[in-house]
Amino acid sequence: MDEQLFNELKQKYEYLLQEDYEKYNYYRKAGGWIVGIIFGAVFTIWLLMFTGISGLANPIIALLPIGLLVLSIYKVVYYRKRGKGGANFNDRYMKTVVTDLLSHFYTDINYFSPTEYSNLKLESKLLYNEAAFDKGYDTFSVSYGWTMKYGNHDLKIYDLHTQERHEDSDGNTTYVTTFKGLFGEMSLSHNFNAEIQINKRGYNYKKLETVNMDSVTFNKEYKVCASDKVLAMQLLTHDVMDKILELTTNSGKVKFEFRIINDKLYYRIFNYNTFTHDGKELIDRKELDNDYKNAKLFIDILETVERSVYDNSISE
Repeated sequence: MDEQLFNELKQKYEYLLQEDYEKYNYYRKAGGWIVGIIFGAVFTIWLLMFTGISGLANPIIALLPIGLLVLSIYKVVYYRKRGKGGANFNDRYMKTVVTDLLSHFYTDINYFSPTEYSNLKLESKLLYNEAAFDKGYDTFSVSYGWTMKYGNHDLKIYDLHTQERHEDSDGNTTYVTTFKGLFGEMSLSHNFNAEIQINKRGYNYKKLETVNMDSVTFNKEYKVCASDKVLAMQLLTHDVMDKILELTTNSGKVKFEFRIINDKLYYRIFNYNTFTHDGKELIDRKELDNDYKNAKLFIDILETVERSVYDNSISE
């Protein structure tokens, strides 16, 4: 990512965050005083009902409503020192920084969060089940989602987390993450009328035929399964395999896999830090560079597939 783009995103985010901070502190401060006064008044009335005015002469009793008021004021000071509304950082980051970052590659971008769009979990879950990367999971959660276009291609991205439930011999239950990262679907220009899986960890749920590719390096990184073995080999030429390995190397520690089902391209990126800001007040350059690479990775995968269809005259 060039320095100009980074500075643009950084300045916009921090400016909007400052606005949030001022509103956040205003409501925290006002809320603290209101709660303190209400509790103080309620306890004062309660004491008067049971002890009368003379009860307030008792220093211990009189300190109760005063103590509550002081506690509320302390909370206001505590929250001001603690930060700028960390619970809202991620949502603001996704709405501004990530969405603006995506706009450098895509058009017609729409951002969704579970609080704003009640069907987000259902839609992402149905799509994830359709792609069937996992053999199964017990919990499913979605943090954010985007829909957008790249030329004539429709694209959906979801930030997902799936877990499996495990129980030991003593009856203790634990949940193990099966996937955490980005999952998406992109429309293709070509309908393969077949399924081709380029798996890193993905589950071959249809028991498709394993295709032994003519590349030792590629076979070490990916396992190819297909309903049409000839078509898979026609698509995954040496140039294509080299390109996928290049993308794998360029993405660093980020692991990804994808599969083609008819005219749809499904992909997932294994990265616990992808599109996650972790409640920080400032933008981290390394973190944003990572987001930039992943935003571009979707396009690179699509164009690799589309170019192979064209170069190898693959017909429907």
